[in-house]
Amino acid sequence: MKISEIKKELEFQSIPESAYSINKIKEESLCILKRRRYFEIFYYERGIENNAIAFKKEEEACNYFFNELKSWF
Repeated sequence: MKISEIKKELEFQSIPESAYSINKIKEESLCILKRRRYFEIFYYERGIENNAIAFKKEEEACNYFFNELKSWF
């Protein structure tokens, strides 16, 4: 899966948009961003990036992001 495909898959799974953010930082949400050569995933709350994890491969990052959100709901 790629970043361009995530939103469609999350909508299909009925994951609320308020729970995540793609390519931008949003309060109280799980975010996925491409920074330099890495894809970073973290929970953003009160101006702090929590539990950050970075992947070199887009597919690995997207699968992690998708599975993490699915586990919440």
